[in-house]
Amino acid sequence: MVKTSYADITPLLEEENYQCYYDKAPLFRRKKADTLASPLKKAQSIGVWSLWNQMKEEFSLDQSVPYNFSHSGKYVLCSAEIEKTPGIKLGCDIQEIAGYNLAFVKRFFTAKERVDIEAQTTEPEQIDRFYRYWVLKESFMKATGQGIAVDTRSFEIVLGTKGETSLFSRKPPRFDDAYYFYEFDFPDVNYKAACCTTDPHVDLLLKKKVL
Repeated sequence: MVKTSYADITPLLEEENYQCYYDKAPLFRRKKADTLASPLKKAQSIGVWSLWNQMKEEFSLDQSVPYNFSHSGKYVLCSAEIEKTPGIKLGCDIQEIAGYNLAFVKRFFTAKERVDIEAQTTEPEQIDRFYRYWVLKESFMKATGQGIAVDTRSFEIVLGTKGETSLFSRKPPRFDDAYYFYEFDFPDVNYKAACCTTDPHVDLLLKKKVL
């Protein structure tokens, strides 16, 4: 079973709060945060680690279980396989919704995906579709363990309609596991999020944590 939580890192943009969480992070995470230039990036790095620690405590997990992080804007996301099932692959992604660039779509999406986005009748619908594709693609690439080494146009996704799951219409043959897509709803937040995993059991209820 995969569980997913998210958190608002706005409190960590205050130096005193940030320092409190920073001091509790392991050395390698602190070093990573130190290399980041902006307060937002630093807060994302420390905040997502703190979110993961909350999930570890809640479900009595350790570093050996499959888990994955993502962050965008002022939100961080963490998915984890809580039943310690061997061999599970897992990736997650969150993106703040803004506009989209057609040149980006042409470069990173397949022709059919691009046509689907452009076929939407209003700009908000096009933007919504674009971000759905984006988080699903990112989550699959992360689930494979190869990340950006996977060409975003080497696989193609058919978005599910309401109540249906998004599926592959084309996938690189070297990834022969059965991967499942799951999209999450943010009722009051302008973000999209998804996970991709070889675990067919995923809790679609996002749990908000407080930092």
